[in-house]
Amino acid sequence: MRVMLDTNCIDALLKDIETYSALLNRKDIRLLVTQIQIEELQAIPEAQKRQAALAIAKTLCSTLTAPSTNGEQGQWDFKHAHDKAILAASKHCRMLVSNDLGLLNLANANGKRAITWSVFVKNFVFSAKKF
Repeated sequence: MRVMLDTNCIDALLKDIETYSALLNRKDIRLLVTQIQIEELQAIPEAQKRQAALAIAKTLCSTLTAPSTNGEQGQWDFKHAHDKAILAASKHCRMLVSNDLGLLNLANANGKRAITWSVFVKNFVFSAKKF
């Protein structure tokens, strides 16, 4: 199962070694980020936190190239360019996981399955079901 993680999910993993360890062992869940999330992690001002977040992303996630969304109108016309590109890249995934309620609402309104980090952890990471 391919899952697009928003940057705030990497932040959550920094505080949750149990979930990090569980994800290391889940071969049925493929976590993905785009270069946008990597750039956001690289911009973390605190060096130790930045290095830890990038290490988590490198260890757990594969990287997709976010499609260019410049000049698109209609359903993609909203103010956050990063969210716009992440959402567009998530079309290659079963779901998008984020704690950004605006992004979740927009994704769901556009037919993309999108859930919060806590729901993902409870229902997918620590679930006995395999996907």
